Amino acid sequence: MNKSLKSEVLDWISVIAKALAVAFLIKTFLFQPVQVDGASMYPTLHDDDRLMVNKLEYFISEPNRGDIVILDSPVEPGKLYIKRIIGLGGEHISIKNGHFFINDELLDEGYLTSDVKTLSYNSVSEWDIPNGYVFVVGDNRSGSFDSRQMGPVKVEAVRGEAVFRLFPFDHLGGLN
Repeated sequence: MNKSLKSEVLDWISVIAKALAVAFLIKTFLFQPVQVDGASMYPTLHDDDRLMVNKLEYFISEPNRGDIVILDSPVEPGKLYIKRIIGLGGEHISIKNGHFFINDELLDEGYLTSDVKTLSYNSVSEWDIPNGYVFVVGDNRSGSFDSRQMGPVKVEAVRGEAVFRLFPFDHLGGLN
């Protein structure tokens, strides 16, 4: 192989290696595409929706009520859940007459349609959220395994905030 061809091949290998390194860093530390599996976030998200997750968000700020987050399952190692944060550390969550209350004030859930805002719930209906934890629920209250069953989730288990729907194209855009 002549020097010119060898030099060109090495240049290409270098460019490809750098591109792969940048892609790895972006996926590991900044953004990650995920696919919704199931109906626990219906009607906000549907099965097979493709989302972009901002993984940097919670390195620079604290989680907020209403954030849609990707988190490590506390009961199924290696599995990710997608849920909405409704409770923060130091708060008291209760369910009364089928509605969530935060520190005895009705939770405003404008992101939900009226047919899913009220839930029937007969088990434990009060939780104190420790600092460093969040309380997460699915928007599909009757079809979601969430903090009502598994309890509050450590903030460290939250991988990032779902910020953008990539697919289907007719619902392309930011998430509320």
